[in-house]
Amino acid sequence: MPIETPKETVIKVVFVGEPNSGKSEIIKKHLKLDHIAKPTVFDTYRIRHGDSNTFMNICDTNGSEELARLVKMSYLDADVFVLCIECVNAKDNLHFQQLMKELRRPNKPIILAVTKCDKTVRGRDEQSGEVVTSDMVTSNLELVRNNAHEMVNKQKLTSYVLVSNKRAKSVQALFDEVVRVYFDEVVNRGVERSCCGCC
Repeated sequence: MPIETPKETVIKVVFVGEPNSGKSEIIKKHLKLDHIAKPTVFDTYRIRHGDSNTFMNICDTNGSEELARLVKMSYLDADVFVLCIECVNAKDNLHFQQLMKELRRPNKPIILAVTKCDKTVRGRDEQSGEVVTSDMVTSNLELVRNNAHEMVNKQKLTSYVLVSNKRAKSVQALFDEVVRVYFDEVVNRGVERSCCGCC
């Protein structure tokens, strides 16, 4: 009797967001692709998730408006969107609102990735030069977390993850969340909108 091998699952993940929001950096960190300087219009990578039979086709889109039509083609067969927004901009803005209109059309799960969270824990405030204390760091992270939670609820996003490229654990948490959301939201259609528990 032949041994049955488990079916392969392929998840198409499309990373979207403003230019310089950290999309490519997250992907490069996860795939250990430090040698790639900048993405083209959009780049696609395939990777196995852990030891499972789950693979991700990761589409890294360019955030520039000139290429918007080409990038939108990558939305068509996406399973999950990862919307990247830099932590200092983690509030609704015009670019964010425009992206939300576009991402709603395919009616797919959207994970908010609040990027560059390490900016909230630096030793000195970049504008004032003031030393940042541990109380200020906690306060800054709480503010970012609250803003992300507010955006998830207001925009009816699936969940959010706070990401710092300096912490591989937070990058891994994002990709774990993609897999969880895919199986809960796309396959089973029944997940509550929440944080992934990375915080």
